[in-house]
Amino acid sequence: METAFAKEMKFEAERKQRRTVLFPIRLDDAVMRMEGAWVADIRRTRHIGDFREWKSHDKYREAFGRLLRDLKAGEKGERKIARGEKDKGGMAT
Repeated sequence: METAFAKEMKFEAERKQRRTVLFPIRLDDAVMRMEGAWVADIRRTRHIGDFREWKSHDKYREAFGRLLRDLKAGEKGERKIARGEKDKGGMAT
């Protein structure tokens, strides 16, 4: 398990690069039991892919599909930033 410092470094990288770097997944209930500002921030702001039932083919495919969509969405956002595209509000996306 990563340290709080390592998580903060990833958040900082996201802020600087204006892209999502951290895509959390859940293999057990640890993230829901943990305390701390960084883990509360993750629970509050991120979709946490639920892979607790990874042995179930259907549940795994559902969780993996969502993770893949999230990764692709992050990749599209990176391309928009690289091209300097703006969103509807005039902000770089």
